[in-house]
Amino acid sequence: MALHVARMLFSTAHGHSAAEAITQIIVCQSSFEHELTHSCASHLHRELAQGNAPFAIGQLQGASFLMALQIAIALISTEAQPQTVLIVAAERWRAPFSRTVGTLTALGDGAAAVLVQAGAQTGWIVRGISVRTPTGSRPTDHPLAWIDTATLVSVIRETCEQAGVSPAEIDWVLPAHLNLSLARDITAQCGLSSERIVPDDVRSAGYLCSADTPARLDRLLRAIRPRCGQYILTWSSGFQGQSACALLQFRGGEHVHA
Repeated sequence: MALHVARMLFSTAHGHSAAEAITQIIVCQSSFEHELTHSCASHLHRELAQGNAPFAIGQLQGASFLMALQIAIALISTEAQPQTVLIVAAERWRAPFSRTVGTLTALGDGAAAVLVQAGAQTGWIVRGISVRTPTGSRPTDHPLAWIDTATLVSVIRETCEQAGVSPAEIDWVLPAHLNLSLARDITAQCGLSSERIVPDDVRSAGYLCSADTPARLDRLLRAIRPRCGQYILTWSSGFQGQSACALLQFRGGEHVHA
């Protein structure tokens, strides 16, 4: 699945300079074992024949993709030459791994790929991004899953402050596909309008963990026609208290898909 979505992305970006020379490949996932994660990254590197030695991010669940995005931005900002990073997120749950996490959510299979490029003149730019991982043990009263709502709210506010954007300016809110009541509660605590929440896809077979955010972004971008300056705020969380948020702004010109 990871290789399939990467090739799909290349085919849709044909002729776009971002797809011509990948400088780094990042794979993120939660469902594979450690060795398989690295194997997947190496397989992509070999099949696509592009980029430096790849690496992988695992076991951050929904926060994995935004962690990968944060790393991609850091890599791009430290290089003098234009850089293009391919992020691929893939999940495939098989025994003995469970498809359910307590009573919170059910896990699904899926994959998504994103190109991140420095200096793009048209498309969605990252205005702010924040990721936090827990430093202590999880609460004892949440043995199976722990969504750290207080930290999540703080991370969302921090991301908006980075960009100097108020909650009222956000045009679309894309929460993790975990639980609608949780999404509404987080949205209200952050001062965001509940009317801006992008509804869940009723056809979804489950929560895609690391692939959730890029997959939902793809669906949203196919459904909207943004104006220059409009914002998407997306957030996600892991089941051990990981929290992540990104703020994207549309830069003028013809609408493009991420």
